[in-house]
Amino acid sequence: RYRFPGFHAFYLDLDDFKSVNDKCGHVVGDAFLRSFSDILKTHQKDYSLFYRLGGDEFIGMLFGREDAMRAIAADILAKTRALRIPGLARIPSVSIGVVRSERGDDVIQKADKVMYEVKNQGKDGYKYLTESEFDARDIRI
Repeated sequence: RYRFPGFHAFYLDLDDFKSVNDKCGHVVGDAFLRSFSDILKTHQKDYSLFYRLGGDEFIGMLFGREDAMRAIAADILAKTRALRIPGLARIPSVSIGVVRSERGDDVIQKADKVMYEVKNQGKDGYKYLTESEFDARDIRI
């Protein structure tokens, strides 16, 4: 069990981020990643933290109620949509999978699977499931 109640795993992936590096160069891509990281940092407090896995993938380990986690996901989406890159007409969006831990069984991997559902449904969104809801769907991780 986790030390604090209400543990949620977030898995975030920037949609079509490679196009930023390809069209604008790595300096602009790095600036975009810093701006995106700044958005994530606004939601860090106490033991709720985000981490960059590499490239354009991030995980979050956050503690709180479902409504707060949904609000965080919606805020990340809105603030990412508001980012601007000179010379780039289409800004990368973000796909987010959120899983509320109940037993703590591979919740980050489960959040990753949920994030891919968002990508397969058109990207630029989030999906929230409890661990029980995820497990009831019998998805292999």
